[in-house]
Amino acid sequence: MADIDRNYVAVALLWAVAGMLLGFYMGIKADNTLLVVHVAMMLTAFVTLAIYGMIYRLWPALAKSRCAAT
Repeated sequence: MADIDRNYVAVALLWAVAGMLLGFYMGIKADNTLLVVHVAMMLTAFVTLAIYGMIYRLWPALAKSRCAAT
């Protein structure tokens, strides 16, 4: 799991792109029925995974622990 930090950030960026595309769609259609999904994609997925990636980057010893392997 040497690249766990990069994996977290890469997946976070994919969630960010998906969330932004959904936001653009909602803006174009002027329909806020999917607002909860958009917020969940951006906050829960993107922000959380990006924070995990930063934590693993700042403390490389965590990537070698048993928690990172699971």
